[in-house]
Amino acid sequence: MPEGWSVSTSIGIDAASAAVWGVLTDLDRAPTVLNGILSLERIGGPEGYAVGTRWRETRRLFGKTAAEEMEVAEIDPPYCTRIIASSHGADYVSIFHLDPAADGGTRLTMDFAATPVAGASRFSRMMQTLLGPLGISATRSAMRKDLEDIKRAAEHVP
Repeated sequence: MPEGWSVSTSIGIDAASAAVWGVLTDLDRAPTVLNGILSLERIGGPEGYAVGTRWRETRRLFGKTAAEEMEVAEIDPPYCTRIIASSHGADYVSIFHLDPAADGGTRLTMDFAATPVAGASRFSRMMQTLLGPLGISATRSAMRKDLEDIKRAAEHVP
């Protein structure tokens, strides 16, 4: 765990990649689409969804409200986007891959990685080590719920 950890999950969606991409990158609708997000506030960068777009996302984790600042680091519409964040002595990367399926649907995969920041406090490193397995399990569960919410929204886009 001290070197970081990663989690990956995917889901099949009965919608074209363009529809899935539209749901995934619509930050203004995210709190109504993703049940795990309590609120989302844009805090900088370009309008819409582009490299450099930044926002503060508030979720409930372990019974507490937590807000994280996120930034779009890379996009390749409608196939891939990479989102970054730093908090509590770690860097976080979320990558979404959209793979068109032969039947017109999409396979949506989310990869998430957490890496301790060089110079993180001893307490931060210790907590990451101790809470690693719990964090992995909670993260996988939250990721799965987000993908299911995206699926539900994309499959109902006219």
